[in-house]
Amino acid sequence: MVRPLIAAPPTIQFAAIRHFHAVIGMIAILVSLGFSYFLFVGSPSEGFVSWLYLPLTGLSLVTLFLKQHDLQVAPNSGEMFRGMIGLVVFAMLAPIVIPRYVPHSEIVPIWIAPLILLATSLVSSLLFIKSLLSQLDSISQIMVSCEQTTIAMNCPPSQLWAEINRDFQNNWVRNVPNRSYMNLPPDVLSGDRGSFQGHILEETQPQATSTATFQNVLDALGVPYARYLVFLCSWGVLLSFATTILAGRFASQFIDMSYIEISRSLLTVFALGTSTVATFRVGHILWSRMYFKSRITWIETSGTFQASELEAGSQFVGRVRSRSKLIRIEDATLRVWVTDIVSVTFGRHSRRFIMAMAPADGIAKSIAERLVNFSRTQSMIVAPTSERDAEHVKNLLRFEKVVKSDLSRSDNHSRIADSSRS
Repeated sequence: MVRPLIAAPPTIQFAAIRHFHAVIGMIAILVSLGFSYFLFVGSPSEGFVSWLYLPLTGLSLVTLFLKQHDLQVAPNSGEMFRGMIGLVVFAMLAPIVIPRYVPHSEIVPIWIAPLILLATSLVSSLLFIKSLLSQLDSISQIMVSCEQTTIAMNCPPSQLWAEINRDFQNNWVRNVPNRSYMNLPPDVLSGDRGSFQGHILEETQPQATSTATFQNVLDALGVPYARYLVFLCSWGVLLSFATTILAGRFASQFIDMSYIEISRSLLTVFALGTSTVATFRVGHILWSRMYFKSRITWIETSGTFQASELEAGSQFVGRVRSRSKLIRIEDATLRVWVTDIVSVTFGRHSRRFIMAMAPADGIAKSIAERLVNFSRTQSMIVAPTSERDAEHVKNLLRFEKVVKSDLSRSDNHSRIADSSRS
């Protein structure tokens, strides 16, 4: 029994790595913030230390959520790990070391803004990781179908490409041309004899498969990955409501606040709004997952050729003859690979990743048989095919009969004259 392979697309893998590092970093900063609060509360350095956590939290953690386009390229895990270690060390030591070398100043402390940013982002990352781990893909098989046979034909091998293109067109999905990745027709113009190779690789237009749809929220809660995605979106909605309510409450009190209090209020609302945006952005990665099915066909032909001439018709008594220069191919190799693939993408502008490949033995065999039959039925004698050519041939044959009859009459007359003389 073949056990399925559990895997995830690179986009999901990179997102999991980043969020795992982000969770470790946020926990370290959160612990550092708690220690700093109890160490510096009421001291002259409390304000400076509390304000230090704003850039430390925002620049080091929020960028992990907002730079979603970087997830299309494999990150350097070593650099990410070293950056995470540096972040943890800086978060633990900076609040203690920096105040010793910075002049003391009376700054109003602000602990609530970095605390909100850390706590809300931590919840979003944990929900994202839980939903991600609940939607791992099961790869049942990675196989292709291959048919190998030999062909013999008395015409250029590139003539097969016309039949291949017609066969591809008959199988276009919704009359949309295939995606062509390689098209190298065999070339036999190098001389009277030699070798040739030809390759063509095309993929049918990917069709979206039936994705999971839910009639209501209760149906979504019954599926593990959808349940946590619903929780993540609900968490984002709650954060947006909290941001709106908090902003409205502070706005009504601005007239009685000092400049420092207004700054603290704006930073608190900004931190809550940033967490809201980050929550919806990280959830968009999983909501935008789309699966597609398509068929890839790769046809290869290789062998040797030899040029020759062919004459058809009577050389001495006939006046209708055909002479052709043809390319003769014997025992050329023909290979056909066909596979049905399942690919996944995240949004319209992201790359596709192949998740499974299924064989299509019947399709590969039928393509090979059609090409072999096509090569056998190729004509090697040049003959007129239009109606005007047929009329000309008839007139030529009629004229030939007339000439023959005239020649026979003249021969008879000469024989009679010779006999009368004698």
